[in-house]
Amino acid sequence: MNTCTKVFLRKKEISGDRISLYLDFYPPIRNPHTNRLSRRETLGIYLYGHPANTREREFNASMIEKAEAIRCRRFEQLLNE
Repeated sequence: MNTCTKVFLRKKEISGDRISLYLDFYPPIRNPHTNRLSRRETLGIYLYGHPANTREREFNASMIEKAEAIRCRRFEQLLNE
């Protein structure tokens, strides 16, 4: 039972002046497909590294909001296991 599992939203700088968002689990959770312990889950959400205008800043804010919603859903799934 993973009731003490914590889920964090993390950022990592990648090439092309972008930032990748991923979920970090502590302690690691078991991947149902491979049955191996997994610490990270990539979301496939990318941000502008240095937003140049308001459109890019608004895009970053909306993507962070969506990633936070995914984090909350994943945490609820772990609690309901």
